[in-house]
Amino acid sequence: TSRVQLGSIVHLRRYYKVSGEEEETVWEIVGYGETNVPKRQVAYNAPMAPAVMGLQVGSTAQSDTPRGPTEYEVLALYASWEEVPERLR
Repeated sequence: TSRVQLGSIVHLRRYYKVSGEEEETVWEIVGYGETNVPKRQVAYNAPMAPAVMGLQVGSTAQSDTPRGPTEYEVLALYASWEEVPERLR
C-alpha cells in the first residue's frame, strides 16, 4: 500500500486550524454506506476521506469540516489492523 485508496488503513494526524487542537487517529476507508465509527471505518465519500485519497505517507491535505479548516497528514499506511500499534486501535 503506497497511497490512500479504498480499503486502506491510514494513520492520520488531524490538525484543527481554528482551535489549534491536534490528534492522531487511524481509519479504514470503506465503501459507500459502510461507515462504522466504533470499528474506525469511514466511507470514501465522508468529508475526511476525499481529502486524503491518493496521498502517500508524509503528504498533507486540507479540508473544510464542521470544526472549520482541517489539515490532515498521512503518517502511515497499514495492510491490516494487526499491523496497527495497540495504542492507536
